[in-house]
This record gives sequence, C-alpha cells and structure tokens, in this order.
Amino acid sequence: QFTKKDLYQLINWTKQSIEKSAHIVTVSNFSKSEIEKTYKINPNKITIAYNGVDTPPIIDKKNQQKILSSYNLKPKLYYLYLGTLKPNKNIPFLIKSFTKYFKSNSNELETKLVIAGKKGWLFNEIFETVKKEGIESRIIFTDFIDESQKWTLYQNTKALIMPSTYEGFGIPVIEAMKVNIPVISSNISPLKEVIKDTGFYFNPTNQQELVDQIIKLEKLNSLEVKKITDKARVRANLFSWTN
Repeated sequence: QFTKKDLYQLINWTKQSIEKSAHIVTVSNFSKSEIEKTYKINPNKITIAYNGVDTPPIIDKKNQQKILSSYNLKPKLYYLYLGTLKPNKNIPFLIKSFTKYFKSNSNELETKLVIAGKKGWLFNEIFETVKKEGIESRIIFTDFIDESQKWTLYQNTKALIMPSTYEGFGIPVIEAMKVNIPVISSNISPLKEVIKDTGFYFNPTNQQELVDQIIKLEKLNSLEVKKITDKARVRANLFSWTN
C-alpha cells in the first residue's frame, strides 16, 4: 500500500520516534493496540485523544446550489466518498460495488457516486477501474475541495460511504454524523469504535454486502432514517476538539 521510499521512512522513522519518545498520544483504542502490538510498547506510555470536528459552517442555499451545479449534481441523488485517493481507502472496490448497484437498480438512473478528495499515491488503479467498468458518466471526481464544497457535499448526499480496509480513526464519518447524514461503513475495528451502533456496516471485501446496505437504507422511510441520524449526531458531538 506504499511506495518503497514511503515504506522505508514509515518503518524506520516511526520506530525510532516511538522508541525515543517520552510519551505517545494516539487517536483511538485500535491505534493504541496496534502500536503496543507492533512495537512492544508499555500501554502506560500511550494516551488516547480522539480526533474532533468543529461545528459545521452554515452555507446558504444559493451557494450550495451553485456548488452542486458545478459538479452537475442534484440534492439526494448521489452517494459520497470523501478522503485522499490512496490504497487503504479501497476505492476500486467501491467503484466495482457501485457498478453492481447501478446494474441491479434500473430505477436509480440519476444516482451518482461522488469521489471527493485529492490524489495521494498509487491511485492509478482507481481511474483504470472506472474505465474498465464503463461507468464514467456515473462517477464524479472532484479532486481537492475547500470547506464550503465539503460541507455542501455532505449536507446534500444520500449517505457517506467509508469503504476503508484500514484506518486509525476516520474523521469523515464524524463529519457526516454531525450533519445528520447516514454512514455506510466497512466493519473494521477503528470505524466501529467511532460509529458504534449508528451506522450500516459491510465487509470491505464483499461487494454484494455494500450493495445490500445501500438498498437497505433506501428502503427506510424518512422517520426511520431520522431516528438513526439523530442518534448518530448525539454520538458525533462527543468528538470535539475541546474534549
């Protein structure tokens, strides 16, 4: 999942930093356990300080409409992935899953998948997968987005999808939960630690499971969705920078 140069730096510099440090602060129980296990560190040397999310900005409807129009999007007619384009984010899997979803739901002809975020590394497979699956017209790549664009995309999506195979925390899930947007997430430990029982989970190697969770969400009525997102917002509000 890394270039040779990055892998060398991660292996050597991280190990040296951890061994020389007086104390370690990390962002989740999962990350703490990974550090303990990998570097044989005394757990008393590690403190967990969860990431936070500020109060989302208010963006007026006119600006929101302008931003959505710039990507040729309509409110509630797209699903959103938000994050850097790199291997652990599992984006080729997401694209293949959406191909399955599009093919099995002919009534969802207008629905799109928005992949928002800048290119990281080893990302060529992502664009190759879109071409191979032949769904260029249904996938929107935004590249880097600013805060107004980010919160507009959150507030108008059907759901955030987080397909990662590995994370330390997962800030986008908290951001979505803060603005009452459902989260469909891979069932890896760090994301479950953050989301708890307020999301829809799938195995990040099983395309049909993701498709099933999308369809499950779509079958819920507005009151059922509100019940889930209200509970998620309460959970998300625990993750503040003050805390």
